[in-house]
Amino acid sequence: MHKFIGLVAMLGLAWPAWAQQNAWQEMSPLQKAGYGESRVSTYQSRSFVLDTQLWQTELEKIAPGSLVQIAQSPHLLLLPTPSGELWTFQVLEVPLLSPALARKLPQVRTYAGRAPDHPGTTLRLDWTPQGLHAQVIGPEGTFLIDPFQKNQPEAYIIYWKKDFDASAKLSRSAGCGMEYDPKITHPPVLNLDKSAFASGSQLRTYRLAVAATGEYTQFHNDNNAANGDAIADAQAAIVTTINRVAGVYEREVAISFELVDNTDIVFDNGTTDPFSNNNAGALIDESQQVIDQEIGDAAYDIGHTFSTGGGGLAALGSVCIPGAKASGITGLDTPIGDVFDIDFVAHEIGHQFGGNHTFNGNAGSCTGGNRNGSTAYEPGSGSTIMAYAGICGSNNIQNNSNDYFHNHSFVEIVGYTRNSAGNNCPVVEETGNEAPVVEAGEGGFTIPISTPFALTGSATDASPESLSYCWEQYNLGPAGAPNSPAGNAPLFRSFTPTSSPTRIFPRLNDILNNTQTLGEILPTYSRNLSFRLTVRDNQPVGGVDYDEISFSVSDQAGPFLVTAPNTSVSWTGGSTQQITWDVANTDKMPVNCQVVNILLSTDGGQTFNTLLAEGVPNDGLQSVIAPNVNTTSARLKVEAADNIFFDISNQNFTITAATAPTFTLLASPENALACAPDPAGFEISVGALLGFNNPVTLSLQNLPSGLNATFGTNPVSPGNTSTLSLSNTTALTAGIYPFTLVATSGGITRNLNLEISIVNGTVSPVLQSPVNEAEDISLRPVFNWEDVPGVLSYRLELATDAAFANMLLDETLDVSEYTLNNPLAPNTTYHWRVSALNNCGDNTTSTVFLFQTATIACLTFTATDLPISISETGTPTIASVLSIGQNGFISDVNVLKVKGTHTFISDLSFLLASPEGTSVVLLDRICFDENNFDLGFDSESGNATPPCPPTNGLLYQPEESLLAFNEENMIGNWTLTVRDQANLDGGQLTDWQLEICFIDQSNNAPPTIVRNEPLLGVPNTVSSFPLGNDLLLASDAEDPAASLQYVIQQVPARGQLRRLGLALGAGSFFTQDDIDNGRVSYLPNNININTTDSFRFRVQDSGGQRSGEATFNIIIDVANSLAESTLAEGILISPNPTRDEAEVVFSFPYQGPVGFALLNPLGQSLHQGQFIKSAFTQTQRLDLQRLPAGLYWLLVETDEGRAVKRIVKQ
Repeated sequence: MHKFIGLVAMLGLAWPAWAQQNAWQEMSPLQKAGYGESRVSTYQSRSFVLDTQLWQTELEKIAPGSLVQIAQSPHLLLLPTPSGELWTFQVLEVPLLSPALARKLPQVRTYAGRAPDHPGTTLRLDWTPQGLHAQVIGPEGTFLIDPFQKNQPEAYIIYWKKDFDASAKLSRSAGCGMEYDPKITHPPVLNLDKSAFASGSQLRTYRLAVAATGEYTQFHNDNNAANGDAIADAQAAIVTTINRVAGVYEREVAISFELVDNTDIVFDNGTTDPFSNNNAGALIDESQQVIDQEIGDAAYDIGHTFSTGGGGLAALGSVCIPGAKASGITGLDTPIGDVFDIDFVAHEIGHQFGGNHTFNGNAGSCTGGNRNGSTAYEPGSGSTIMAYAGICGSNNIQNNSNDYFHNHSFVEIVGYTRNSAGNNCPVVEETGNEAPVVEAGEGGFTIPISTPFALTGSATDASPESLSYCWEQYNLGPAGAPNSPAGNAPLFRSFTPTSSPTRIFPRLNDILNNTQTLGEILPTYSRNLSFRLTVRDNQPVGGVDYDEISFSVSDQAGPFLVTAPNTSVSWTGGSTQQITWDVANTDKMPVNCQVVNILLSTDGGQTFNTLLAEGVPNDGLQSVIAPNVNTTSARLKVEAADNIFFDISNQNFTITAATAPTFTLLASPENALACAPDPAGFEISVGALLGFNNPVTLSLQNLPSGLNATFGTNPVSPGNTSTLSLSNTTALTAGIYPFTLVATSGGITRNLNLEISIVNGTVSPVLQSPVNEAEDISLRPVFNWEDVPGVLSYRLELATDAAFANMLLDETLDVSEYTLNNPLAPNTTYHWRVSALNNCGDNTTSTVFLFQTATIACLTFTATDLPISISETGTPTIASVLSIGQNGFISDVNVLKVKGTHTFISDLSFLLASPEGTSVVLLDRICFDENNFDLGFDSESGNATPPCPPTNGLLYQPEESLLAFNEENMIGNWTLTVRDQANLDGGQLTDWQLEICFIDQSNNAPPTIVRNEPLLGVPNTVSSFPLGNDLLLASDAEDPAASLQYVIQQVPARGQLRRLGLALGAGSFFTQDDIDNGRVSYLPNNININTTDSFRFRVQDSGGQRSGEATFNIIIDVANSLAESTLAEGILISPNPTRDEAEVVFSFPYQGPVGFALLNPLGQSLHQGQFIKSAFTQTQRLDLQRLPAGLYWLLVETDEGRAVKRIVKQ
């Protein structure tokens, strides 16, 4: 927020009073050809010729000033843009050179400005004997103006930063490194309150000493003595680079620079200079020594050396620190342009100001110890200044760095310059600017997996028109490729700030085109998500602040999907259209989204300005009236009204406006609840389109027999409503009954499908696991019970007594499963029960079950393969293996001791891996410059953070929770891995000890898999394929079928494994009792094609014992029908299609029991039975009168085979 009022505006004068004459002319193709190939390679650009004499005259008129005075400057310059326009900039000469250096370089001038007609656009410009260089940063992006060629100060190329082709002429193979200098002992800065990081009210200016190797100087030598010698040429190039860097640092972190007199540290001979041009490790020490010797410690605040080799290297957090503040170097073989200035120089100076790497990739230069796990907030290579854009191979999400800092870099750099050693030496100037006030919104909610979402924040500022918003993920996790996250690793890359406070995840174009951008992937498993909204006011001295929001993702819900319309359908304006979506458990806890909004786009999904329905139930079905418009680019969006997630239909569809008068029809609700004997009620709305005014007559079709229907008003005049009451609800059993509302008038008929849900009370829940009187139960048991039809919620109670006076748990749940978060006491008897509550308020309670938890034993194990040396050379990884030969299911793991020696323990990461492959990070690169380690780890320790050095032998909370090992079997090899992520320092791992508390169940045998036969199915015969105990069967001596859980290790790749119609994910389970009772099925992604699939599982009993992992194979193939063909040919259904009933004639030789089941398209059984076939031909009657019109399947099974026949009810 800027408080200055421009002097021109105060005087009421027009800009042209000071406006520059236009010194620019765009080149013709012939002129451009005459200049040859541009020194800067771009994908697209424009070329201009500058009248240098006129330009020089205009520059002479510009007064000197400071950044905080730019808004008051009357001086204007015209600059061309990549679009060919000329923009007006309000400009001052803002000296970058110290007075002493300016006297030695009188032809070098630097300027700063802003574009008053383009809010938020700032300028940094320099004019040297080599010509003009300009950097313009604004909401549209960054564009640059550079000389077309060397020694041609009148010809220029103007291009967007995004169009720069870095691959053509610049080496991007060089990486960057950080040194942890032992002289640096500044205090930590990141544990401050967020308010401590708001930036912009003060500008900090640091004296910068830049040295140059002879090779760098010769690269910039233009061999033109008329404009200075080679050293003067190099100094001009240094000014150009630092001027651009300053333009970024001023906007981003309120830091500016003054170049000190560097005449004595810019060398022109690579053979005789004191620098090792191509050796970064040597050059960084030489940089410190030479700058201290020639400039003097007291004469500068930060030092840096430019070269043509070695990449980048800098001491982390070294500004203002004597003996370390010049420990920064940058070298590329082509040390010019945006890559050198931003990707390298701005990056390395960022290290000197305390900024760590922010990338999380694991390929290319992202390896080799360059990643910093505690700041790896960007997926893959990252894209911001402190990331590694373009040098991480397959992990690259773009080729070059964007010219802004990730939020964490902002926090580190502002924290270092405000609250640490970086505040000891700058000149601090009050700016009159204030940071925006930012609100990211309130978190704490949960979203479903694999579902798009949008975050919207807000900010207040005195100049809101110049604000830009940048949403960035703020999570840490294991290193990995950008679209293969694990744990809480970052999923979403940073994008350039925009003027919109909303960001859609993933990008809208990817959603609309069903594509994926590298560095953007929706979460597919349960995890946490945090995002920071950084808001910039984009003033010359930028005001910047941020806010954070955190929420969760649950794999118990999602993906939330629009299912209709989802193809290129056609609507007619005014028609009633049924919108459907897959609720995917989003209406249940933990997501608990109860209402949604339905919106329409007529421009292919770019905007959704038509609200079709607001605040309707999240039940997957809603009828709407098609708007009377013409479009071929309609898209539909269903969004949570009380959450942030949504989905958009996959394809454009067509709406054709009605041309003749007609009426519209809606009903609310579409599924009415009847708590028998009470009636159910609907409100019917009849609307008019294009002046329709004829009465509309209402009637019903397929109303279930026994119900009585009464309309309030019939017929209904358009623009009015009627009611429908359905009574005598006790005539029907509990269930959902469809019927059709028919409206007719003047030859027009509209149908609307409605449902009545009848509830006659609930039955008591049947408890499944832990079974009654079970022993040796896990301390974190999973409670399961059978689903109850018509239930609204369940109440789970757990107590230590049968009267439930000493209650430990009282939870209201939407699902029939619950896992304890906190462990129970060992060797203790517990009682549990479940109550079911339906939509009508009826409450029934199960019988009470009791169980006893297992007895816990704790043992300590000590590694015997020690000591192991950690080499000083390279970046070694060592591993110590501790073998445990005893069975036992883990209830707690503690690492009692990890001891060893190593200089610079900030190089080290410690990881513990279990025999089952679970890995936990214990410690990751702490205590910059400390030596040695002696400590332990306990996730329940009261000590959160180890001291520096960590050598007091106490227990601390690890980086990742040791609870990850709970429930695993302890037997096998445990591995402690130590990774050394930097060269030159070494040591030894001398001791480590492991304490494991476990359930000893050596006398409890694991379950046995008795039968595991492949599922053989035929395409296009059923909607899902049942898994019966003829295919899958397990047994256990101690447990019944309901307690044998098939825990899914890997889900099918080409379909879904389902229990009662609900998809099962990895880690979920079904029981042998579910198999025995037909609750488990397989649904292929495409029912019409041959499919080969499988899933992996283990069988677990109530005591936690598990079978080995097994694979269940699935083969859906036309060839499977051969075994059924004889049986199928002998079954005739007549009539087919039919209305209320059909006869099924069985004509084949087989005699004996025949089972049959009538299935709906979802594979759910609607009716089943059995008869004894005693003759060649035998007939059975099939009653369909209560079923709605549609497609059904008759499944027939004999001892000799099975067959499936299709039935169509009209």
